[in-house]
Amino acid sequence: MTMEVGVDERFVGRRREMATLRDTLRQGQSIVVIGGRQTGKTWLVRRIRDSDVGRSVYFTSGDKLAFASEDFALRKFAKTLGLDWNRSWDVFDAREAIEAGLAAIGACVIVIDETDRILMQPWAGGFLAWLRSLIDTAGFGRTLAIVAVGGPVLEHYRNSQDQGSPVLNLARRLFLDPFDREAIDDLVAERDGAPTAAQVLEAAGGQPALAQMYLREWQSAVSPHHADIVQSLVAASRSHAEVWREQLGTQGRRFLRGLGAHGITASRVVNDEGYLRARYLCLVRIEGDLVVPGPANVIQQILGAERTRYDVAISYAGEDRQLGRALYEGLHGRGIKVFFAEAETDWLWGQDLYQVLPNLYAQEAGTVLVLCTTHYCAKHWTRVEYDAVRTSHGDRIVLLSVDGKLPDDWPYGHVYLPGTSENLVRAVDLIALRVRGGIVEGP
Repeated sequence: MTMEVGVDERFVGRRREMATLRDTLRQGQSIVVIGGRQTGKTWLVRRIRDSDVGRSVYFTSGDKLAFASEDFALRKFAKTLGLDWNRSWDVFDAREAIEAGLAAIGACVIVIDETDRILMQPWAGGFLAWLRSLIDTAGFGRTLAIVAVGGPVLEHYRNSQDQGSPVLNLARRLFLDPFDREAIDDLVAERDGAPTAAQVLEAAGGQPALAQMYLREWQSAVSPHHADIVQSLVAASRSHAEVWREQLGTQGRRFLRGLGAHGITASRVVNDEGYLRARYLCLVRIEGDLVVPGPANVIQQILGAERTRYDVAISYAGEDRQLGRALYEGLHGRGIKVFFAEAETDWLWGQDLYQVLPNLYAQEAGTVLVLCTTHYCAKHWTRVEYDAVRTSHGDRIVLLSVDGKLPDDWPYGHVYLPGTSENLVRAVDLIALRVRGGIVEGP
């Protein structure tokens, strides 16, 4: 059984978001639509009609604008608006011509899908500052509304060429949430012979693309079986899972690992960065006041490569053994699986450390706690351990600078914990929180 990802014209479940989008654009206000991969961003904005918003709507994409120079991008921008182009124009001439064309068009909406593709271009800062000026200061007022569409990076972008302003400055933000139970009910209700909403939720959670894939496969099967379709869903979503894993980042993956099957109260994680990443990729669902896991099999696929033998491995010099032992005992007492060489002497005896240590620190530990001291930086075996994880999974390192010393190649800007007496006391609590996804367990 094979399954392909495609666009379904009957895509439903975004009533609230569509209403927000239409109301905002009718008022001539710009908006930034933010969502992860396969959450329905393009589907949503492609259904904006002139008649819905009372003005002409023009569509373009960052894929079409992401050229090596801004003049090529402006040429495509002008073409989208149906404007003539003069090859002799420089960037400033082109901007003036486009502004004159917009004034002649009158009330309109410009939708820029895949806006995040533009951010990577060297000319992005000046181009985005110009777009912001169109809606803020160029005299268009409410006659021009811009819709910027892209991934969560749009929320964090700050334009260094425009006083650190966000994309479209103070434009409204619209985040695409996971499908709720009502949306899944809508999907099921519009199809004859469809599975139950409970089956869709079990297979796809609130992830829109996965829900559509599941329903298409169910309807195309002669004799549909839930387990078989779930298996096909996991196989078909493999490429998406790899992208989702990267977009989740360390914080999002840590949150999903720590989220139990019964969920957690939303108010406890409302500002948690890991939760927000998982939410905007639609890999969790909101049920009342609870955040619960999304598509279990796909999440397992995303995190599967991270299955580790140890939650934490402590990398330390022999001179700092006493501190390492105290941290080991504190973490071990919390039920956390810890590798501490002194406690593994019987297993290490007779092993080839050039093979065992790099594999253990780089592959078998979810977090590597580095107790960095002058001794640590001078020792051969600590360097073997540190290099192994730094070159393959640098995001797994948490460094405690016990005496103020840092490795010579410690990345500039990477956060570490100074070895103050307060931090030494807090270290076990902080590492336990990291392992459990930032979720504080009750007594």
